[in-house]
Amino acid sequence: MPDPNAHAKILGSEVDLANILFILFIPSKDKNGKDLKDPELWTSAAGDKLTELFGGATEMPPARGKWFNEETKKIIPESVVLIHSYATEMKANDESRIRILAEFLHRMGRETNQGEVAVVIDGVFHRIRKFNLGEVKK
Repeated sequence: MPDPNAHAKILGSEVDLANILFILFIPSKDKNGKDLKDPELWTSAAGDKLTELFGGATEMPPARGKWFNEETKKIIPESVVLIHSYATEMKANDESRIRILAEFLHRMGRETNQGEVAVVIDGVFHRIRKFNLGEVKK
């Protein structure tokens, strides 16, 4: 196991134990393959949300991704932006922060007509397929 204190001494850095990685996937198409009107808006909003919750975020360049729509049996190719954010264990286990993140992901899923939204938290892949958190009841 690497010694973070030894590395910090050599690097002349501080040891920051923000080592819980969150990865969000920002789509460019809806579940039927239709281009989203505002994927950059969602990318920016997701980066802002992760920064507010965990202290920072990095938006990666778009990657080519594919998603299988189980309803239509079609493969949906799209550009996907991955946003990385490292959190301390305390922040990553703060239920109120995770709830805020969940509400954002559910809203994005609803408003962009997704079949699923995904987030990776510390190596665990979470698929959200029902977007009912934060829903306004009519």
